[in-house]
Amino acid sequence: MLDRSNPYFKQVELLVKILPIIGEISVFALKGGTAINLFYQNLPRLSVDIDLVYVPIKERNQSLSEISEQLKIISQRIQQIIRGAKVTHSYLSKSNYLTKIVIFHENSNVKIEVSPVLRGTVHPTSIRKVSDSTEDIFGFAKANIVSFHDLYAGKMVAALDRQHPRDLFDIKYLLKNGISEELKKTFVVYLISHNRSIREILYPNFIDIEEIFFKHFSGMTIDKVSLDELINTRDKLVETIHRNLNDEDKTFILNFKKGEPNWSYFSVDHVYMLPAIKWKQYNLNKMGIKERNKIIDSLEKDFTNK
Repeated sequence: MLDRSNPYFKQVELLVKILPIIGEISVFALKGGTAINLFYQNLPRLSVDIDLVYVPIKERNQSLSEISEQLKIISQRIQQIIRGAKVTHSYLSKSNYLTKIVIFHENSNVKIEVSPVLRGTVHPTSIRKVSDSTEDIFGFAKANIVSFHDLYAGKMVAALDRQHPRDLFDIKYLLKNGISEELKKTFVVYLISHNRSIREILYPNFIDIEEIFFKHFSGMTIDKVSLDELINTRDKLVETIHRNLNDEDKTFILNFKKGEPNWSYFSVDHVYMLPAIKWKQYNLNKMGIKERNKIIDSLEKDFTNK
């Protein structure tokens, strides 16, 4: 049962007050744990950060300029509407582009962050209202939210990359229903977009999550969940992905690494235009032939053996 004594309660309360202000800005859509737990799911856990995606696909400097301008507007609006709120700004390294703000109010804080690289979405966004439990406890709000497939594809990659208990908990609910073909292909988009190598995401070295579980996760969920349950979820996620990746999927991934992607693999026609994919291709093309072939050979062996 959730009550005001929960250490995260006031943070979520502040976050829900901020959501309508975010909703005024059409170029942003909500993603991540807040979108999952406060909108798509009926508040199985609390979420205290606002992760946004810049939806338009535009040239980099134009995009970063608009992200910066809109975050400044959000910052100003928050200070106008939430009496006593203070906001700090964080800028992209060696630039004047604002990409993160943190709101402080009555001993609570909420971070709002926009990725400068992961811009655009695979599927259309939509306006959604918060779930019934969220509304009952924290009040009504609505926002522009990324699609189910974008949301959970990104979360799958995050869970394999960070292995944070929050991400694994969110995936636990997904795995109950399995992974559809469209979700799998959207996962492939986020997989090839990620700054970590494809091999490290698909075949992760498992880390010890016990300390972070007790220090930074305990108390976030409405129903109790054990450390062992989340470790089992991590195992099941890797196993499920490997079981679902077929020869067509593996061929596309390998051809992407070779610089010969067949974009007709996807059901949507703009995937090749996504900035994160272009950036990944740019970095692949900078590699020496020997280094690139070594990576491709290693991945091919993994695909063959597992």
